[in-house]
Amino acid sequence: DGAIVGTTKDGFRNDDKYLLHVNNLLQRHIGVEFIRYLRYDLKPVGERHILVLDVLPADEPAFLRVDDDDQFFVRMGPASKKLSVRKTFEYLRELEGK
Repeated sequence: DGAIVGTTKDGFRNDDKYLLHVNNLLQRHIGVEFIRYLRYDLKPVGERHILVLDVLPADEPAFLRVDDDDQFFVRMGPASKKLSVRKTFEYLRELEGK
């Protein structure tokens, strides 16, 4: 419904534990080599805290690891779209040509 619930619903003892968990998830699912392109912090909104994540452009494609599967997404306006293996290959080949 658009209501801000904040991070306290996640049940972490403090903000440091929460941010450590976020860091671990990012390293596991995106890769430690891409952490330098990510800026994240907790920001107050009213009496609650929300996670703000800024993603900087990377020098190389990043894949999302889900279980043992690497997935590739592209940003299309306000949405992210998962590409098939064929479409990922075409997208990356097109980027090399630029």
